[in-house]
Amino acid sequence: GLRCHLGEFVSDVRGRGLMVGCEFAETVPKGTSGAISKACYERGMLLLPTGHRETLRFVPSLVVTESEVEECLDIFGDAMNEVLGSSTVLEEVVSV
Repeated sequence: GLRCHLGEFVSDVRGRGLMVGCEFAETVPKGTSGAISKACYERGMLLLPTGHRETLRFVPSLVVTESEVEECLDIFGDAMNEVLGSSTVLEEVVSV
């Protein structure tokens, strides 16, 4: 799902249950995960940087709805586009 749309920017997407980690590729600048986390926070979404490489943790509520997941992906896409400077980073992710 998410990894196939972010291939050049993301090296791994992993997790158990609703807790998902998104590790960015070594080619992204240092500080990318923090910048994306901040951009998401400014849009009303909290992501947790892990301190291990450039990785972000998604930890939604156990009662998250499909529409909330779609909103999360929209916010994440906007933040990625802002930080990485690409307007096509997550164009298709919402259809996942």
